[in-house]
Amino acid sequence: MALDRRDAADELRKLLADNDIVLLDRYVASNAAYTAARHHESASGSSVEWVRELEFGRFGLPAPDLQVLLRVPVDLAAERARTREAADSTRDRDAYERDGDLQARTGEVYDGLAAERWASEWIVAGPDSDPHQLAVQISNLLHNGRGVTR
Repeated sequence: MALDRRDAADELRKLLADNDIVLLDRYVASNAAYTAARHHESASGSSVEWVRELEFGRFGLPAPDLQVLLRVPVDLAAERARTREAADSTRDRDAYERDGDLQARTGEVYDGLAAERWASEWIVAGPDSDPHQLAVQISNLLHNGRGVTR
């Protein structure tokens, strides 16, 4: 994934220059969280720093202005994955979806990244969060200059 992002860096910079808002799903923090979780490390572990240096440092990817963690309990995520698999005979759960322990560890790392404001300001939303209120919160943060690094 890091190499894909590296290859898309110029396009991403152009999008940022040409648009007020650019939304990305699973940006660099995803790599940091899953890598740390696979190595049984926390958000302050060496894997997280290695990902930061690789992607933001060596590859020169733009740091996000704001990150939104959609925090879904492991049990709910597993249920949703099973439901998607049952509804579509061509879709199998991937190795990450089948590994509940990895999902729990990854969630803990994400929580740590958000608490540390890793690479930017963070908002944490759960399955019961009101989408309208979340949109207002994001808009307020961005328009008030919080979380904006450019």
